[in-house]
Amino acid sequence: MYFDSLQQLMSMNGHGIYVWSSFAISAVVMIGLIVKPLRQKQAAMKNIELQIKLQASKQAAKQTEVADAPHS
Repeated sequence: MYFDSLQQLMSMNGHGIYVWSSFAISAVVMIGLIVKPLRQKQAAMKNIELQIKLQASKQAAKQTEVADAPHS
């Protein structure tokens, strides 16, 4: 193995802070690239569901108006 102990692995001859911070930043960005589209999809699906309900209620109201209108 290249490093003899866990402490040497973490310090990496004084460069550990740079290596591990860049690793952490990369991990956060990669997780964000997964989470953000999932949340956007969820929001879009809720918006579509709301639009469908709104359209259905408008059609129901329109049908009610037609049914209640006096026939001439």
